[in-house]
This record gives sequence, structure tokens and C-alpha cells, in this order.
Amino acid sequence: MPEMQFDGLVGPTHNYAGLSPGNVASAAHAGRVSDPRAAAREGLAKMRFVRGLGAAQAVLPPQDRPSLGTLRRLGFHGSDEEVLAAAAAGDGWALRACSSASAMWAANTATIAPSTDTADGRVHLTPANLQRMFHRSIEAPTTTRVLRVIFGDASRFAVHQPLPGGGQLSDEGAANHTRLVVEGRPAVHLFAWGRSSFAPGREPARFPARQTREASEALARLHALDAAQCLFPQQAPSGIDAGTPGTPAPARCTAAALRRESQRICAPTKTKFNSVKPMTLKLTQARSLALKATTRLRTPSTT
Repeated sequence: MPEMQFDGLVGPTHNYAGLSPGNVASAAHAGRVSDPRAAAREGLAKMRFVRGLGAAQAVLPPQDRPSLGTLRRLGFHGSDEEVLAAAAAGDGWALRACSSASAMWAANTATIAPSTDTADGRVHLTPANLQRMFHRSIEAPTTTRVLRVIFGDASRFAVHQPLPGGGQLSDEGAANHTRLVVEGRPAVHLFAWGRSSFAPGREPARFPARQTREASEALARLHALDAAQCLFPQQAPSGIDAGTPGTPAPARCTAAALRRESQRICAPTKTKFNSVKPMTLKLTQARSLALKATTRLRTPSTT
């Protein structure tokens, strides 16, 4: 099956504003001076490297920032210059939030199901609503428009609207989704989530859980996936409290092997990893002492 790598491009307002409670990298780098030009060039160099390896590489454009439309919806009036000056007054939170370049994180763009797995034989994409964080939630309308231009052939692609429902259907995109596949067998889709809106249970005590179970289940339905080939494990609350805001890597997957990190996903008996047929998964747990969440999250972040 042909695959393509999509990367987001860093925008000119790239900054370290510390906007994401629960993201230790975001908090640790809050207030530092950023270099958008250097960041964009670094991203382009990485894309060229991937392309040089023979992979198909595409670029998602940065979104228009500062988002003047959002600032006007927040009650700032006048010319563009007057709106920006008013938003910068006081603590300036509105300007910082509306200037975020976090759309560069492509893992939060959308959840995608390939045509080989869907009932109608089309590629399905659902842009993430990113409702848990204000500065991310304003990305969804532009993301939807961009994806509908890129994937404009409705006979091959279905680009859905972001999920409705605000925080109860909070969706973080592909950062909470992993596809497991072995050649010649049906793929298994793993949708990780941090909290349930309508069946409350274990939740983190320190930091917010961004993905809801209800959102993950809705995505599986929207993408016309076989319910028997979908798994919905909960991310361990202790992993979120350790500073992993979503599940960008709830597991490492190669062939039929799934390495579950003990602080990222709850106990395997609760998620029934081995219940999916005809694939048999080999489950290997990497303990938190060997793979500390805080060690993996030292890279500067703007999310």
C-alpha cells in the first residue's frame, strides 16, 4: 500500500508561550526566545532527508497567524493594527493564544483510515477538533479546508467535519491512534483515550486528559471500520500526570509486535489486545523505569 509522509511547516509566529497545561515540554520552555526561521528550516531539512530515503513527502502549510478573525470574535475592534495592540495589552493571553504556530504538529491534524480498511473503499479523514485547548481549537476550520483541497476527489476520499460536542467529544487526531498491520491480514486500529465523558472512571489527578473515549468511538464509526478490528485502550492516568498530554506514542508497533509502555496504556487485560482475530499480537511491556515519560519529552514544544 503506497504511503505518504505529511509534515507541518513552522509558521512565522512560532513561539514558546507555555499554553498547554499537562505538556511538560511546553511549560519548561515557556518564555524562551524562539527563532521561527531556523525552526522552519530545520523542519524542511528533515522533510528533505525523509524524501531522500525514497519516501513520498508532503508539506502542510502553516495557518494564518495571528488569527485576527478569532481576536475580533473575542471583542477586539478596529483596524488590524488596533486589534493586535488591544490584544497585546494587559497580560496579552489572547494575542499569545491566537499567534500559536502549534498547527505544525501534524499528528494533531486529523485521524486517517486507509482505503484498504474502510467499508466503502475510500480514505477517510476527520480533522481533530482539539477542543481541550483554546489555542488549538481555532485550527480546525482551516485544517478542514486544507484537507478538502488536498484530498478533493470525493470518489476516493471522505474528509469529514471535525467532531461536534465540545469537550465531551474532545479529539486530538492521529496522536491518539495507531494502526497495526501484518501483510496479508486485516489491520487493527488502536484508539487510545484518556477519559470518558458519559461513563466516568479513572482520570488523571494533576493534568487534563484530552482525548475522550466517545470521540474515539465516533471516529471508528465515521471511518466505516470493522468494529471487530478496533481496540479502545485507556491511556494510564499516571502517564498523563507524568506529562504526556496525549498519546503520541501509546505504543511502538512493528509487524504484529506491540510494545506497551506501562505508564502510557492501562492493563492489557482491560483492553483485550489478544481478542482481535485473525491477528495475534505479541505484547511486550516496557516498564516506566526504563522509559520515563519525562525523559522522552525534553524537546521544546509550543503546544
